[in-house]
Amino acid sequence: MQVNIDRISYPGTSVSAKTGKIILCDCGLPGETVRLCRLKEKKNYILAETCEIIKASPFRVEPRCAHYRICGPYQYIDYSLQCRIKQDQLKEMSLRLAGKNFKPAEFRPSPLAWDYRNKIHLHLIRQKNRLSYAYHLRKQQKKFEPLQECFLVSRGINAFLRALLEKLDSDKIFFVKEVIVRENYDKKILAGLICEKNYSKNRLKKILSGLTESFPLQGLVAGDKTNGRESIIFGEPLLKEQILGSSFFLGINSFFQINRSAFENLLSDLISILDLKGSETLLDLYCGVGTIGMILAPLTARVLSLESNRENFELIGRNSGINRIKNISLYPGKSEDLAETLLAQNPDLVIMDPPRKGLDKKLISALNAFLPPRLAYISCDPATLFRDLKKLLPGYDLAHFRGYDFFPQTPHIECLAVLEKKC
Repeated sequence: MQVNIDRISYPGTSVSAKTGKIILCDCGLPGETVRLCRLKEKKNYILAETCEIIKASPFRVEPRCAHYRICGPYQYIDYSLQCRIKQDQLKEMSLRLAGKNFKPAEFRPSPLAWDYRNKIHLHLIRQKNRLSYAYHLRKQQKKFEPLQECFLVSRGINAFLRALLEKLDSDKIFFVKEVIVRENYDKKILAGLICEKNYSKNRLKKILSGLTESFPLQGLVAGDKTNGRESIIFGEPLLKEQILGSSFFLGINSFFQINRSAFENLLSDLISILDLKGSETLLDLYCGVGTIGMILAPLTARVLSLESNRENFELIGRNSGINRIKNISLYPGKSEDLAETLLAQNPDLVIMDPPRKGLDKKLISALNAFLPPRLAYISCDPATLFRDLKKLLPGYDLAHFRGYDFFPQTPHIECLAVLEKKC
C-alpha cells in the first residue's frame, strides 16, 4: 500500500489520514510518500510498517546510532523538525484540553542535540565468548540488541565504556551483568557494576584499578543483582553535581535529570514565572535528592520536602547541608499518603515532579480539597500530565504551559505547567 504521511502524533507514530481509515506506521515524515507492508486492520485504524520511502522529505537524515530504533527513534529526523513536531503535538493536546482560547505551547529546544545524556544504563551480553553492551528490546526484557556506541551520551562516558568493556572482556569477567555510568558538570565519572551473586570484589579491584589513571573516576561501586547490596571497589560512592550554582550529591541510582543544560533552562523559567517574594511556604513533592526545593529555598520562607526513597531521603539531608539551606523540613513517605497532612500547613505553592505514571488519585483528590494558591507540575509524559490537568482545572486556571526537549532524537517531551487557583 502506498500512502502520504500527514503528521507524527505523540509519542512518535506516523499518521496517514486520507485513505478512509487512519493508518498508523513507523519512520514516515510529514510530506513523504511511503510504501507500507505487514498491515493489521483494527476496528478504527490500520497498523503498518514502512517498507520503502518513495518520496523522501528534505528533513530526513541518516541516523548516527546503529541501534537507534530502540532508544532514539527520531534520529532519522532533522533536529529542527523534531522540535516543530513536538511543539505541534503539545499544541494539539493543550488545545484539546483547554479550548481554543488557550495560548499555544511554547517549546524550548535542547542546547545540545547530541552528547547530552549524563547517565546511561546498559546490559552486558556474551556473543561467541565475547562481551558486548546491549539494550533490551522494547517490551522484551530478555531479548537484547548489541550496541557499539551511543551518541546520545557524552564523549567522556563513551570513552570510559570502551575502556571498561575492553578490560572486562580481556579478563573474561562474565559475572558483571549491567553497567551504569554517570558524569557530572566537571566531567568526573561514577560507575556501577551490577553483578551475579558470588562476584569477586578483589578481582574487580585488581583488573579495573588502571581506569583511575586514564579517567577522572570519582568512584566505582559493585552491586549484588539478587539483593541490591553495594560495595565500594575504589573511590567514593557519590558524585557531586551542580545546577544553577547549587550542589547535589548523587548515588549511582539516584534520580536526576539526564540533560543538565535543558534542566537549567526549565528551572530558570520556573523561577521567572513564580516571581517568589520570600514569604511563601513551598511544598516539594516527589522531591528526589531535593534539587528543585533547594534551588527555590533561598527565595521562600520555608520548604516542606517529601520523598519516599530512603537513599534519596538521606541525600536530601546531606545536600541541604552543603548548600547551607536551613529553612527546609524533610518528610519521609509517599506523596499520596502524606499530602493531606502537609497541605493542612497551607503551602502557597506546590511543586510536583512525579514519575512517568503521573499523580496518584489520592493526591489529586487532596489538591482539589485544599486548593493551594499555585501548583507547578513538571512532567516527562504529556499524556499523563494532560490526564491529571483535566482533573485539576475545575479549580485552577492553566496560567503557563511550556515544553522542553530534554530528550533529543527521541519522542519524549518534558513539560512545565503552572496552575493558579480560580478566584
